[in-house]
Amino acid sequence: MIEANVRLTEGNYYFCMDGCAEYINARADINSEYGYEYNITRSYGYETE
Repeated sequence: MIEANVRLTEGNYYFCMDGCAEYINARADINSEYGYEYNITRSYGYETE
């Protein structure tokens, strides 16, 4: 969503979020009305030496 919104601004048609982050870690915790729980963790980064 961030990428799509930034691309709507003048001069940013080719904007890409992956060019703005060296490493990102995201987690989502999901709970349902029926008592189910689900956790998702994703990491993305560039290898450096």
